[in-house]
Parts: sequence; structure tokens; C-alpha cells
Amino acid sequence: MISPAINQTNVTSTGTASTATTTKTGSGAIGSIDKNQFLKLLVTQLKNQDPNSPLSPNEFAAQLAQFTSVEQLIQLNDGMANQSVAVQMSTLAGQASLGASLIGRQVVAEGHQVTIPKTGPGHIRVEVGTGGGVGTLTITDSSGHVVGTRKLGQIPAGRQTLTLPTDLPPGDYSYALDVKDASSKSVAVTTFTTGTVDAVHFDNGQIVLRMGGIKVLLGDVAEIEQASSSNTPALP
Repeated sequence: MISPAINQTNVTSTGTASTATTTKTGSGAIGSIDKNQFLKLLVTQLKNQDPNSPLSPNEFAAQLAQFTSVEQLIQLNDGMANQSVAVQMSTLAGQASLGASLIGRQVVAEGHQVTIPKTGPGHIRVEVGTGGGVGTLTITDSSGHVVGTRKLGQIPAGRQTLTLPTDLPPGDYSYALDVKDASSKSVAVTTFTTGTVDAVHFDNGQIVLRMGGIKVLLGDVAEIEQASSSNTPALP
């Protein structure tokens, strides 16, 4: 009898009949057959059966039932795959709609990018661990070169917006904030990227928010605020 297992691949002829065998390795089945291949195997078996020992009606009916089961499983798999694609498309459409609604809004996203304006100070949003400490800011350009290092003085614990020194060169940078407590031990710091969204686009299937020269993923957004009428972000 032909086995309908989807993981069977090796077909051998033994004089009067063709049979399908299942071959597995340590990592699973080598291959699979589809419903058309299974039907061809069944027809081949009927053509090559021994006239002196033909396939009994019960065996033939059993193999037809097995073929039907294989076909139903394939249809079920195809239906689940189509449903998965539909869910992904629906999710992406919802994310695109949300991203578009953020244009003109100020967002706070997980990250470490900062824009230093041509006039006025820059600002960063950070969350400092228990006890706080003395902070040191380091900003680097797109090539990883250090552009500036500044002492920011004592920084309390909690999420907050910090105003940066006005002598930093204008541009888009990455930043790091190192905070040390009274014992010169490092204090945990979470950094964020802030800005007003001015455009939304797709990048490798993901929604990207653009804030001037800075880009953040929609999935990294932690807070959404009304756009400030001034260049100074609203303090928490």
C-alpha cells in the first residue's frame, strides 16, 4: 500500500509494482510529494499490479481515502498560509495609518539620536536609574568620530528632558550619556530620540518616521505628544 505521508520521497520499482517509502535523517524528512505525485503513484501501482494477485477492492478504497486525506491537508495548509498573509497585510495597513497620523506630532522613541539646532540649545530625553549622579555627554557623527564631550553636572533619577550646552556644533548626531554616582559607579541610563515627525515611509516592510535628518522605527515609539509651538520640547 502507498503511504500518503507528506514527507515521503523515495520511489522504487520492484518488478510489478511501485511503492513509496519514507526516508528521514536526523534533521527530518528529505523531501515531500504533492497530491498529483501521489495520484500518479497510485495509477502506476494499478498498471503494474500482478494479474495473479491484483489489488483488492478494500485496499484500493483505502488508498483513495488516503489520497483524499492528503488533498484536504494540502488545502488546509494553503488556506492557513493565505490567512497569515491577509493578517500581515492588515497589520501593515494599520501601522501605515498610525504612522501617517503622527505627522506634525512630537514623538519620543527608543534610541540615541539628537539634533543640535543652528540656533539655541539641543535637548535629549533620558531616564536615569536610582539615585542619579554626575552626567557626561558624548556625541559622535555618522562615522563614529567623537564630535564633543560635555559635563552636564548632577542629574536626578527618573525620566527627564535635559538641555544641552549651546557650544555644540549643529547637526544630527548619536549621543551617549554616562552617569556616575557618588562612589563613581555607573548608573543605568536609557536614552531616547525625540523630534517632530515630518514624513513617513516604508523601509524593508517596516514603517519609518522621519524627523528632519533623523529616522526612527514606528515600533520604537514610546511616547506621542502634541508638537510644541517652540523649539524647546515640553518638560515632563
